[in-house]
Amino acid sequence: MAYAVNDECVLYIAEVEDTNEVEDEDRVKDGNVVGNIHEQCVCSGCRKEVRSSDHAMLCAICQQWMHRQCGSGVSSEKYQRFRESKLKETNFLWCCPDCSTITLYEDDNTSREINLAEEVTSKYDASFTVDLPIENAAVVQDTSIRDELIPSTLSQDVPLTWEIIPTGTRRGKPRLHNSHGYTYTIRKETDFATYWWCSIRQKSNRCFATVIQHGKDFKQGANCHNHLGDPGALATTKVTVAAKERCKANPLISAASVVEEELMSFKETHINAHQLPNPANIVRTANRIRQASRPQHPQALDFSLVTETIPVGFLKKDIKIYDKLDGDARHLIFATDSQLRLLKDAKVWYIDGTFKVVRRPFTQLLSIHAFLRSGDHFKQVPPNVRLNDR
Repeated sequence: MAYAVNDECVLYIAEVEDTNEVEDEDRVKDGNVVGNIHEQCVCSGCRKEVRSSDHAMLCAICQQWMHRQCGSGVSSEKYQRFRESKLKETNFLWCCPDCSTITLYEDDNTSREINLAEEVTSKYDASFTVDLPIENAAVVQDTSIRDELIPSTLSQDVPLTWEIIPTGTRRGKPRLHNSHGYTYTIRKETDFATYWWCSIRQKSNRCFATVIQHGKDFKQGANCHNHLGDPGALATTKVTVAAKERCKANPLISAASVVEEELMSFKETHINAHQLPNPANIVRTANRIRQASRPQHPQALDFSLVTETIPVGFLKKDIKIYDKLDGDARHLIFATDSQLRLLKDAKVWYIDGTFKVVRRPFTQLLSIHAFLRSGDHFKQVPPNVRLNDR
């Protein structure tokens, strides 16, 4: 025989038992629910109303309420112990005397009586005895996610290194770098020591960090930096210095190509370099060096050409015209031998003259163009360039 107990009986017991502090207005009126009292809260023994302050229980079989003192079989001490304990949320099932004993007929025409109160209580009412210990819920541990093991040996700190770039500043003076990305310039030199201070000396954010140098030994001062270091400062200084030296030695070379070559060379020698400078800034610095290293721009037509700055064979003719009426004139013709050969083989010449790209004493740049053909492809090239003063 199987018997299913309705779980709602536990809820009704809790509602009635938890209403000790409810006022007298919380009771049943005309079969309706008032306050915390169920619509069927009438004692099955005395047929009186079950109030929230009464000692009453709900039968798990017939779903009828009964006062404790109306023949429920529960003593006052047992009922009070259950109410005063902290087990109000546990399942307590109770059967009234009318439903506690039933007659079960077997297949062989025999009958036997079963006490449902004892059977249900023995199965569900273990928590009603407050003397029994409460079993704690087992703690579920998630073993799928594990913390990383801390290594037994920690990596050692990398020592602080120093390096001096002789012409590292904009004015070509020494600059001191350390491996943390901080830079210093010379503040004072004596026979025994060199005093460096941080290169960040803006009025709004001046850094007072210093370094004292004795030979090859460097010692930091008492003041700390008030800013973060730049990991790419050493790379910027080295690439800039190398590009400036090459552009100063050869002003006609392209600054962009020089900077690109120096960056590639720095990456090859510094494999662990994780931050490189912005090439555009270094190209601007290199162009200023090229401009300062080039000869001064002529102010009149009677200037002398510096042939060392002109590629070999590129100047084809320097024509000087002396005219008392119209004034003197000068024309410079530039072209390579290969350009002249292309111009000779071309059937059509295209001549273009512009006035905006030249400076005084010249007034016009005249160029002769021709088209080259390779299969179905055409390309226009300027085989001849000429500077005119009029």
